[in-house]
Amino acid sequence: MTDNLPATQEDTTKPNPTGSTGPKNIPLATIIKYRKQGLKYDEIGQLVGCSKSNISERLSPLMDNIDALPAYKEHRADIIDIVQQQILNNMTESKLEKMSAYQLSGMYGLFYDKGRLESDKSTQNIATTMQLVRDLRGDD
Repeated sequence: MTDNLPATQEDTTKPNPTGSTGPKNIPLATIIKYRKQGLKYDEIGQLVGCSKSNISERLSPLMDNIDALPAYKEHRADIIDIVQQQILNNMTESKLEKMSAYQLSGMYGLFYDKGRLESDKSTQNIATTMQLVRDLRGDD
């Protein structure tokens, strides 16, 4: 069972830039990293120095999200479009009247830009900047 484990135990004394740690100060990001590598709870526990039940307790509230993450990443642009459509479909005249022009334009711009970025479409600013760089370098 331990043949597949990484050679060294994770150093849990280092500061955790991602924040969340449990009672043994083990970064949650470390536990998730090992789980995504396909390790079982008891194997992760051996690596980080805690029990299988502790690993289970830390991961159980997140497992649905961890398991769904690849599908979310693959379809993120569609999800953004769906959320944008839901927001637009739920906009009523009274809601619009309560919003400032700043809020309306900001919300529209945010979803428009995110949708374009997730669809691998550059914004005009990026395309223009890249053309200027190519022109300055003499690229054809």
